[in-house]
Amino acid sequence: MKSENLFMAMDALIGTPLILIAAIVLAPLFGLALLGAAGRELLAAALHLQRSPKASASCAVASSSHH
Repeated sequence: MKSENLFMAMDALIGTPLILIAAIVLAPLFGLALLGAAGRELLAAALHLQRSPKASASCAVASSSHH
């Protein structure tokens, strides 16, 4: 019985950091995927605004203040 408890304790000690490492590694990947999707939406919106002459000035101001 003692060896089983030890194994479970070791599994918990080893498993928890692995979960944390996986979360730390995967979180930026999900973030990049979300940023990529949002970036495509923003790019499409910016291109749509640039096609209309009225909004081109406000679009340039918005893009310069964003960076």
